[in-house]
Amino acid sequence: MSKIKFNINRKNISDEKALKHKSFDKVMAGYKVLSKPLYKTFKFWAGAGVAVTAVVVATSLLTNNLKKETESAVKPPIESLDIPTDSFWVDAVKDTTITTKSGSQIKISANSFFDKNGTLVNGKVEIKYRELQDVIDIFMSGIPMTYDSAGTQYHFESAGMFEFRGFQEHEEVFISDASPVNILLASKWEGERFNIYKLDDKTGVWSYIEKDTAGKNQEPIFAQVKTDSVKLPVNEKIEKLTKEVEKAKAKTEQLVQGKPLEPVKAADGTQNLKIQVSEKEFPELALYKNLLFEIDKNDKTYKSELSKITWDAASVKKGKEKGTYVLTFIKGKDEYSFLTRPVVSEKDYPKAVELYNKKFDEYEKTLAMRKEDEVKKEKELKAEYDKLNAERLAQIAEIQQRMASVSAQQIAINATTDIIYRSFMVSSFGIWNSDCPQNMPKGLMVSATFTDKNNKELVFNTLYLVEKGKNAAYSLTNYDYTRFTFNPESENLLLGVTKDNKIAVFKPEDFAALGKIGSSCKFKMQVLDKPFKNIDEVKASIDI
Repeated sequence: MSKIKFNINRKNISDEKALKHKSFDKVMAGYKVLSKPLYKTFKFWAGAGVAVTAVVVATSLLTNNLKKETESAVKPPIESLDIPTDSFWVDAVKDTTITTKSGSQIKISANSFFDKNGTLVNGKVEIKYRELQDVIDIFMSGIPMTYDSAGTQYHFESAGMFEFRGFQEHEEVFISDASPVNILLASKWEGERFNIYKLDDKTGVWSYIEKDTAGKNQEPIFAQVKTDSVKLPVNEKIEKLTKEVEKAKAKTEQLVQGKPLEPVKAADGTQNLKIQVSEKEFPELALYKNLLFEIDKNDKTYKSELSKITWDAASVKKGKEKGTYVLTFIKGKDEYSFLTRPVVSEKDYPKAVELYNKKFDEYEKTLAMRKEDEVKKEKELKAEYDKLNAERLAQIAEIQQRMASVSAQQIAINATTDIIYRSFMVSSFGIWNSDCPQNMPKGLMVSATFTDKNNKELVFNTLYLVEKGKNAAYSLTNYDYTRFTFNPESENLLLGVTKDNKIAVFKPEDFAALGKIGSSCKFKMQVLDKPFKNIDEVKASIDI
């Protein structure tokens, strides 16, 4: 048997340091630790809800306009006459139904909102909402109403549009994909030709979402209560049991890693190294006194002259094959690694077998006890989860029952009204629209000049053509508004905002007074000099 010399001018590391980098998580993940400790005197230290009807609390008129909460392509032609928003406060952890003054319904499931960090929102959330139902709303909102498809620009005919935002303490919140908000928009416009679109606030580009679904005098379409939208509450007992289960699993794994290694008798004529290893790092080797490491017969690295070297450092790690260990020795810049197997001498073998049988029996009994403890704790944990989940399912059933009751009430209301509900499943805040893309009206191309009643030329920031009976505002300022087409058979109206922020209108009766219109025409428009306080005064003055 060869003798290995060691440098003894090294200090033992403490058990605290030896254990510092032990990780049962890594053990369980299949990692094997390699450390390079020091040794002395031949000792080798090796390392290896309830549905709630919300109440409108406040109406935002000027300073809290929705578009001011975020960057937007929306540009009202007259800021002071933008469409106001209503504010509602809802509890983020309860199912909530908001009924707006138009009869629309906003159905919000519990736990539908999360913050910018992806955390579910608790507490009160402010919902800001406004509807744009007619051409005056569209005109004064400044929301772009054109849609490009295959290189052709279309103009939207709207069956109803809304803007929907959410905030908590002035910070924007977001809608969970798993729990979209169901908005039933009360619409005055019939027809199945409409689609649902959403506006990109920054670019002003509309995206097609899906075909519109509408119902008249029917039960509104309610959002389904998803089982994952009602979360399990935080429970201290479950947290404690979870930690106990993890701890029990770690203890079991630790025991398995220290399973006694069955002794192997040293073979005749082989090279053996005698090194004492750390019992804490390699508990499976801790049984045997005078343990030897036999050089594997396939190892070509070991040479007898290496036994004469006094080594500076050494390390041990488990080999790839079960029951093997790699010993590494370092002297200056030289490093040698040998594949070995732990063995005992023929003299020590009977005692080692006797010790192994005794320790293996103890190991199996301890392992059985730990696994039993592990199973017991897992059952306790499951029982607590099942109990909480039962409460959660009961909560879902209660919510569904209450929603069914509200639904029945709504059916009764609808039976006596002429409301059309257009259903939106809203997965993100913003501006949504039920629209039908239309071409510019055809019939007559006209070269136009525009003046006021005193023949003063008018220049427009915004100018729209409106056909009575259609909820569409055709933008003329997207083109050269001095040349446009219109249908002389329709009741037409021109509606604009001048460079000096005055509203100008040319009504259907003004078109009629022109008689037969040729290829060129002067439109003497009525400029409304009245200072308007709000959008209702604008509608009353234009009266279309």
